[in-house]
Amino acid sequence: MTDGAGVPYQYFHYSPWGESLISQTRTPNSTGFSTPYRFNAKELDSESGLFYYGARYYHPVVSKWLSVDPMAGAAPGWSPYRAFFCNPVYWVDPDGLFESTDVTKNEDGSYTVVGAKDDGDNNIYVRGADGKRTGEVIGTTMQPTDFMLTNDKTGEFKGHANVTFRLDKLTVTGTVKPNKYTTATIYNADAQRLLDWGQELFSEEIKRQSPATFYGALQILREMSANGGPLDFKVSLGADKYTAIKAGNTADGKPIITTLRAVGNITFGANMRSTKPFTMGADWYYKQVMPEVGKYNQKANQGTGYNSGFPYYGEHTYSGSYIYYGYFGSFYKK
Repeated sequence: MTDGAGVPYQYFHYSPWGESLISQTRTPNSTGFSTPYRFNAKELDSESGLFYYGARYYHPVVSKWLSVDPMAGAAPGWSPYRAFFCNPVYWVDPDGLFESTDVTKNEDGSYTVVGAKDDGDNNIYVRGADGKRTGEVIGTTMQPTDFMLTNDKTGEFKGHANVTFRLDKLTVTGTVKPNKYTTATIYNADAQRLLDWGQELFSEEIKRQSPATFYGALQILREMSANGGPLDFKVSLGADKYTAIKAGNTADGKPIITTLRAVGNITFGANMRSTKPFTMGADWYYKQVMPEVGKYNQKANQGTGYNSGFPYYGEHTYSGSYIYYGYFGSFYKK
């Protein structure tokens, strides 16, 4: 903390779990003020030493909540007292509630996204008219961030997409122009069909141009996947980039839902893998090509240099995680 002259008068250093390691206050300071907002910018109760998160109090010494999660029923496999999914370096908890994607049900049977947070929970919860969760889960997302908005300049997630969808119509239809000679149309495609189609379009263009080396194939991929290119599905298909699309079913038969934007990134990762010469290792090839991909993203979006290095090399976490998934067939885990 600094005073009006910009002179530091309070300094706090915490462990990842919020336990105070260093606390320094300059006395006297020009303001006479001691901020109550400490770890994660949450208010410290001076009498109890607990942090108030809104839904409940957090005990930084024992690394647990002091009361049961009001939404504990949404995650029966987790302790209702656990914090940050037991990994405070990777996950955050903005208010002490178990939460991820929230939707409201409309009169016509459709659903509108009204909330999304990167908290490790893929479930899609229904909120009632009072704004509270009803307990109904209509499906899951592939990633908690699927319906989160991104700032591609700073690399941040902020807010959620205002998108409406129907569970019986989680598909897309559209036409793209793979080259100046041809057009291609797809109807009522789910995520898998769209991925297959994107790979087919790339494969056909490779055959048409017949590049002599994998460098040539990568050049074609760059041109087809560039902003507004035929494989940039979030633009080329003429739909909202957060259009909900089905990506399979859960074990209990509920839909797994992702977005048009995510499938476009998966397609890029899969096509990038297809350009790899058989003599080169998959890991090695990824580490050679992705820095150029990230460099393009940073340049196109005037990026601030976020996510440098493995695994995203300058790509936004949203797009980078799905490119990684398309290339390796799984999400990156720290």
